[in-house]
Amino acid sequence: MIYKTNPCIMSGSVTYVTIAYGKDTTKFTLHNTSDYIVIKIVDIINTYLPEDKKLYESIENIKSEVECWTSLRENADKQKADSIKVKQ
Repeated sequence: MIYKTNPCIMSGSVTYVTIAYGKDTTKFTLHNTSDYIVIKIVDIINTYLPEDKKLYESIENIKSEVECWTSLRENADKQKADSIKVKQ
């Protein structure tokens, strides 16, 4: 099971992808983000789909998620540093 989320987006989309081969199964649950493997899978599947049925995944969702987590870490580090200053 691979679970990823972008906590900076409160509403949006959830992507579920399950790849199964015999007893081997990999499941992706992606909340307002994507995954490089899922993007590759969608690219492969889309070659077999008519234009009006193509699936959409975007690397921009991954970039947005990375920016979100970076911002949250920076804010947490700043708050931690500020609280240490107050205790001194």
